[in-house]
Amino acid sequence: NWSAGPLTTWAGEKNNASAWVLIPTTDLEAAVASLTTITTGIDFSKPVGTAMGQYSEPSGTTTEGLATLTANYITYKPQVTEALTSNNVTTMETAFNNFKTNVSDLITAEKTAAYARLTINQPTVGKLYRFKGKASGKYMNAATATPSADTKMGMTDNADLASTIFIVCEGDDINNQTAYKLLSYNTGYYTKNTHNNGALASAANSVLMKASEGNNIGYYTLFTDYSGSKYIYDNNTVVDRNGSYKANNCDWTIEEVTWLPIPVSSTYRFGTFFSPVNLALTDTYYSKDGRMKFYTGRLDDEGYVVLDKVNDNIPANTPYVIELTSDGGYNNGCQYLKITDSAPAIDANTYDLRGGLETIATPTDQGTIYTLQAAWDETADNNNSATNVAFRIYNGTNILGCRAYLPVSDTQPVKGLRFNEGTTTRIESLEAGQTHEIEVYDLSGRRVERAGKGLYIINGKKVYIK
Repeated sequence: NWSAGPLTTWAGEKNNASAWVLIPTTDLEAAVASLTTITTGIDFSKPVGTAMGQYSEPSGTTTEGLATLTANYITYKPQVTEALTSNNVTTMETAFNNFKTNVSDLITAEKTAAYARLTINQPTVGKLYRFKGKASGKYMNAATATPSADTKMGMTDNADLASTIFIVCEGDDINNQTAYKLLSYNTGYYTKNTHNNGALASAANSVLMKASEGNNIGYYTLFTDYSGSKYIYDNNTVVDRNGSYKANNCDWTIEEVTWLPIPVSSTYRFGTFFSPVNLALTDTYYSKDGRMKFYTGRLDDEGYVVLDKVNDNIPANTPYVIELTSDGGYNNGCQYLKITDSAPAIDANTYDLRGGLETIATPTDQGTIYTLQAAWDETADNNNSATNVAFRIYNGTNILGCRAYLPVSDTQPVKGLRFNEGTTTRIESLEAGQTHEIEVYDLSGRRVERAGKGLYIINGKKVYIK
């Protein structure tokens, strides 16, 4: 009657309890028992590595062989699960041998102790990331800056939008743990009130990116220092907030951005840019057709913005005028360039453009502020066609982040753009409607109101207009 427990010896008289009937198991039963037994109590499902969603020891190093062990577990444990439902002895034997050789035989006390110390990897300050909700599979989307309104960020399926990218910045510690601030690459504003995008750094929330409170491997629970509901919540259509953890809805994957979308109008084909990262302009994929050009800008003595073409990788934290030169790969109003680790520095003394990652109030202590703006085509029949660009006086309240502007210390208007690409110099996009006098003559000596394409004499100099 001892129906449970192991076989044992019995010192007393023989009785019913010492009588056993041994029934041979089938091969399938034996395979199921063996496969179940060898995996019982073994869990090394946290992948060891340096990427987001992976885990490492607090010191930043891992015990030798632990990365292989966790990788093998992730590979061979699903084989065991699948084999147990197969009712095929050969399949089970293969799964047993693979798991034994690649997982259980590699387990040591040292690796078990090291595994218990693993913590989920944290983002790197200054790098760019996307946040994807576990519940909806959609991305956090700071499409519009609303600094004075309680408007929630959205959720989108489109991972290629510039509005899904956030720059991770240093934040204030939360509960003595390192936290970060999230700066929208698209708007230049920080997250605030847990689920908004529309704050300057001083008013931004700090965000703790901790391992999922629901033990979802590779996921992060985003917890803020907001005074109210602290959890960033995936509500399918919008980014919401919640007062307590709710499985899946409060969990996010964090994806590092490797290709940067650069917004530039396909109508004007010019814009300004302040890159948060180094860009591989000379990457083989892009050097084939020259999809974009980057220029630093300096103001010469004649009042022209001289644009010097950059011919190498594009360094971060430098203001540029950008030109869209090919529609190949153009999508979502952006051209895409690969992020790279290094780029040669550009001497700040060689350009007059300014810019930054954050949206700022328009400077009032740098003279007159010019930005690249649409210029009306006065030769058009309807006189209402803005197809060109020029540096014009800017009267707006804020300068958006990741954009460039030109401070001019005197009252002399900016006359136009000079492109310097190492071979020829030419002037383009002369600004209309300013107060300065520009004398334009054709080659016959006749004065014209406006220069079209071709060769002209402008203020006494021969100029080729594209």
